[in-house]
Amino acid sequence: MARVRSPNYPQIELQDAVGLVRKIFDNEGQNFAPREVVAELLGYTSVNGASEKKVSAITAYGLLERNSHRELRVSDLAMRVLHPENDQEEAEALSEAAHTPNLFQEINEKWPDKPPSDANLRSYLIRRGFNQNSVDQVIKVYRSAMSLASVEVEGHDSLDDAGDGPVKQADPAQISGGKAMQPQHTHTPSKPIVFDMETISGQYSFDNADDLANFIEKLERIKPLLPAKKVDDDDLN
Repeated sequence: MARVRSPNYPQIELQDAVGLVRKIFDNEGQNFAPREVVAELLGYTSVNGASEKKVSAITAYGLLERNSHRELRVSDLAMRVLHPENDQEEAEALSEAAHTPNLFQEINEKWPDKPPSDANLRSYLIRRGFNQNSVDQVIKVYRSAMSLASVEVEGHDSLDDAGDGPVKQADPAQISGGKAMQPQHTHTPSKPIVFDMETISGQYSFDNADDLANFIEKLERIKPLLPAKKVDDDDLN
């Protein structure tokens, strides 16, 4: 029986593609390099099916580009992801990369208002010609890209709209002997969520439960994208 090959799609998740293109940039900058060199930078001894799948996926996200000699280099879009001028540029670049693969564009155009359920998307992909054994992986990669794009843009753009104004911070001296004193006001602006694939950082201040709940919801969406905690040998003793 002939094997059914799925249509082209990025076979690795966006965050993994960013990590791989970072390795290429650290060694070659934006120089064009032969496929053999790129394969070696990705950890392969030669150009083979596995290396080509990685290169194809990175290219599908717009993070690598080819010249007429089929040489590869880190794209300008990748540079905006790896070395942005500010958090907003990084957020927009990641969102652009997430929406670059042709299949993802096709899905988003078919369902512009709301992403389809897994069952609906699975049925569509099978009719589209995807191998049933690969459909779940396609859905996973797609969901991951859309989630990362959404988290990054929302995190950098709109933790709350009060960031440009004064932030109220409680003075430790205002609670003394059970007596509440007038709060101190500072003019230190709050910083939006900064998520760089490995850490979450920023300066945050809340004066109502709704904003805090919104902040916690964003953190919950980022949580699956963080790496697992590294365990030191001392921790095992």
